[in-house]
Amino acid sequence: MYKRQAHYQPISWSDAFAKIAEDLHACASADEAVFYTSGKAINESAFLLQLLARRFGTNNLPDCSNMCHESSGIALNQSLGTGKTTVTLQDLEGADVIVVIGQNPGTNHPRMLTSLEVAKKRGARIIAINPLREVGLERFVYPQSPLAVISGGTALADIYLQVRINGDVALLQGLAKSLLTAEHIDPVFLSSHTHGFDAYRAHIKAVSWESIVRESGLRQTIIENAAKILGQSKATVACWAMGLTQHVNGVDNVRELTNLLLLGGHIGRPNAGLFCVRGHSNVQGDRTMGVSEAMPEAFYTALEREFEFSCPRKPGYNTIEAIEAMLHKRVGVFLSL
Repeated sequence: MYKRQAHYQPISWSDAFAKIAEDLHACASADEAVFYTSGKAINESAFLLQLLARRFGTNNLPDCSNMCHESSGIALNQSLGTGKTTVTLQDLEGADVIVVIGQNPGTNHPRMLTSLEVAKKRGARIIAINPLREVGLERFVYPQSPLAVISGGTALADIYLQVRINGDVALLQGLAKSLLTAEHIDPVFLSSHTHGFDAYRAHIKAVSWESIVRESGLRQTIIENAAKILGQSKATVACWAMGLTQHVNGVDNVRELTNLLLLGGHIGRPNAGLFCVRGHSNVQGDRTMGVSEAMPEAFYTALEREFEFSCPRKPGYNTIEAIEAMLHKRVGVFLSL
């Protein structure tokens, strides 16, 4: 319909719909089409995109979650039964201790710095964990406050742990080892709301300080000092982003962080919990609307009942699989919202 051009040019909606329909109908099977979106899409758009894909006959619905907090969702589901954040910004601002690990709010989530400053001025202690020293984690200058600019702003991190790249599991197990040794745990919470604690305790006990120091790149005394801050907290919030998730062992990273907070009973109480910080505005909303390569059976059943069509069940491509399929020419259409 259109010749190749060196630049974009506008076309009519009718032509656009006709072109998309032509390309989709040219597919030998529905699985040769991929329907992609990101967290910039609103719920209604995301719902209609997944409905289009499944009416077409495929679950090829990769999205940006595959590349950011997929490992968080898996780990949290395994540990807690839900893949969602357990706190609000109000909890963050009211916490006793905030752990910021694998995340740089100053660059990627600047709005969060204001909440960290609120918490700090209220008396919270902040543990920053990052291989690189990030200026935004050390001191925050609120740009709309002349007094803050003059005074140099608010010091944030009380302790800064420059962990070795992907040494997070070792560091988190070192913190847990310190808490268990000092009995800075919540035995009532652990007996009432967790299972497998005895096996976990035995595992952590068996991990040597030698391996923790070697893998984390941090001295034992530095880890123990951070653990003392955690042990004194009645309400801890742990925040993380791509620094934990975008590793081959991203699920292990998030699971160990979850275990650390469970030791102190910091799940399900005010001003405490797990905060997987997302970059886009509606990542969770899109996933809830069905933008996923595999949804629970109840979702498919409800979709069929409401819209009266047969929903595909075969899992589709996630983002990595979609890219590989395109490289091997198993995909003919990529529709991006």
